[in-house]
Amino acid sequence: RGLIIAAVSLGSFCAFIPGSYIADNLGRRICVLIGSSLVIIASIIQISTQDHWVFFGARVLAGMGVGISQTAAPLLITESSHPRQRQTFTGLYNALWFIGSITSATIGFAGLTIAGSWSWKLPCLTQVFYPVLQLIGLCFVSESPRWLVSRGRKEDGMAILARYHANGDVNDELVQDEFYQICKSINAEADKSCRRWSSFFATRSNMHRLSICVILGFMQEWSGNGMREKNPPFLA
Repeated sequence: RGLIIAAVSLGSFCAFIPGSYIADNLGRRICVLIGSSLVIIASIIQISTQDHWVFFGARVLAGMGVGISQTAAPLLITESSHPRQRQTFTGLYNALWFIGSITSATIGFAGLTIAGSWSWKLPCLTQVFYPVLQLIGLCFVSESPRWLVSRGRKEDGMAILARYHANGDVNDELVQDEFYQICKSINAEADKSCRRWSSFFATRSNMHRLSICVILGFMQEWSGNGMREKNPPFLA
């Protein structure tokens, strides 16, 4: 049972590196699309199987979808938001996790009163709800202007900045400054030596930042959140 519970985290761990490459090469929207689709597929597999290893694999797949989506979603929010609203939207991204957690706990608790296999299938099927909302939302969200500029599509990036940050005025001072900062940042990151995995260990400050990321993830997994999850009866 412990392995089943840890499967989502295992999938997320395996997906965050590929997810970064997907986000950089295919775009933030495509990355979220792929991640959300994987979660939906995994949820359908979970309620369709009676084999515990298939169920385990489906949970790993769901974790991969979550990991891929989480890689690109905060980037899309941060890179697209207006500077005055960026902190609010970035904070809301993390805070909304609790809405999903409360929803999950509520559905799981309600499943205790349901007789038969749907007592565990219902929480598994509920996993498709928010990914479906994400897919619908992607139809109304533009690609990250920063990613567009990094792909050489500067006019498209400028157009999005102007549309959402200056009511379509390309010559707006804020838009011009944002565009300049984006180009400057991308040019600074063009040095491939700064983009190697070894750069994590290049300096003491980089190692300190890496240790904070590792410890934060470790403590999140050891906080006991997974203990609330309900397992299907065929795993007993």
